[in-house]
Amino acid sequence: MRNLADVIENFIIGELFTENAKFVLVQRNELAEQLECAPSQISYVVSTRFTPDRGFLVESKRGAGGFIRIIKMQTAVGKNTGALTVNNMDARQTIEYLFLKHLITTREAVLMHYGLDLLGEHASEKDKQSIVQESYKRISSPNDRKAKL
Repeated sequence: MRNLADVIENFIIGELFTENAKFVLVQRNELAEQLECAPSQISYVVSTRFTPDRGFLVESKRGAGGFIRIIKMQTAVGKNTGALTVNNMDARQTIEYLFLKHLITTREAVLMHYGLDLLGEHASEKDKQSIVQESYKRISSPNDRKAKL
């Protein structure tokens, strides 16, 4: 018997790939009803399986008419690097996107921009994008919130 979390994950991934969409909107209560599970199970799957490490950004709006938007990040063009870009944006655009979607704070955005300024011309755009994405992963991951000194 398959795990309910796997069923939920596969359903959401199926929606992303079936429609060849860059994102999918999930109405938590409606999906829970459709899959005959609790809405909290949907939240659990989204928070644990649709992470930046796995190539996803998640936005949510709570309350009446609320939703969860799961955005599929695209892999970089070129050799099989594993680097991710958001809709082929450059590093600075990615920072702005994360900030505008309230995925990072003003302070985090300023620090990321400052880091890019320090790199200047000493790093390629691909490397800068990797640095921004790794920074976001560490910011958004509960395991990495504590400073590692």
